[in-house]
Amino acid sequence: RAESPGLPERFHPLFREQLLARAVSGVPAAERRRRLLRVARWWLDRGQPARAVRAFAAAGADADAVRVIESAARGGREHALGPLASELARHPGAASRSPWVHLALVSEARSAGDAPSALAHAIVAVDGLLARGDDVEAARAFGFESGLAIGCGAARASARRAGRLLAALRNRRA
Repeated sequence: RAESPGLPERFHPLFREQLLARAVSGVPAAERRRRLLRVARWWLDRGQPARAVRAFAAAGADADAVRVIESAARGGREHALGPLASELARHPGAASRSPWVHLALVSEARSAGDAPSALAHAIVAVDGLLARGDDVEAARAFGFESGLAIGCGAARASARRAGRLLAALRNRRA
């Protein structure tokens, strides 16, 4: 857009799909992957993590897509990538094992009004972050878990988990 420099290009979804289909028709798979990875890095350089995640995922680079989600989650922006985390979590591999993806899925499930699913993702995120030794983020994720647990009628189980979480944190500090 010449009239608004610095803004990302926006196309109608149907037109964008047609452009993408035309761009990759007749392109060998390896070249398509190389181009998608280049586009993903381009989006990252321009502060567009959601678009970068889509490009990485389209290239089959789930581990790179997860790294972008993890970086956004560390910055407290996991809510913006919840829908993308949902897409990635369907893929076997790094995405489904990442506590950061599960933390993004908490926001996605909460937005959809699915508190039990959000609680399940919060529990997985807390456990995964603790296993990685990321105590501060585990405590933040536990904040989501405890609030969701109250809403889901699982406050007692969450309180027991809080006790185990505190014990684990004390043992690490000792």
